[in-house]
Amino acid sequence: MKKLTLAVIASLGLLSNALMANEIPKADATDYEILMQSLNITCPSCELALSSTLKAMNQQCGFPLTEENFRFVATSHPAYAFSMTANSLLKEDAKQRFNKVLVDNVNCWNADIWIESIKSTMSDDKYFNSIFTNSDNSYNSFVSILNSSQGK
Repeated sequence: MKKLTLAVIASLGLLSNALMANEIPKADATDYEILMQSLNITCPSCELALSSTLKAMNQQCGFPLTEENFRFVATSHPAYAFSMTANSLLKEDAKQRFNKVLVDNVNCWNADIWIESIKSTMSDDKYFNSIFTNSDNSYNSFVSILNSSQGK
């Protein structure tokens, strides 16, 4: 997962700012906005997961939306990795619901507590349980991936 994230971030450097010129005039855009638009072009699900994580951190914790923080969260924050994993398992109609849970359970000081709160909320939610306990055993795969990423 970290290699995928790093590859996405590296690909952002290859995209020209001219590509984005039609969407936001360079003079009006921040580097953060340009990065988010570039990420949306190269990996929409990555952009959804990252924007949800960053917006939650910004709204709840006062974490500034900057290029530096974009790169920090995309390359090293456990909540972003968790969100990417969940969004890769969820169907489109459930992604927005998951991302609301992500925002509603933010913990500004401890990513592990944030993730545990999300998992707890999800385990109490019949809708999520029905998604993760379907015939392909996605929930067990999800838990296995999550636990292995946390060294459990």
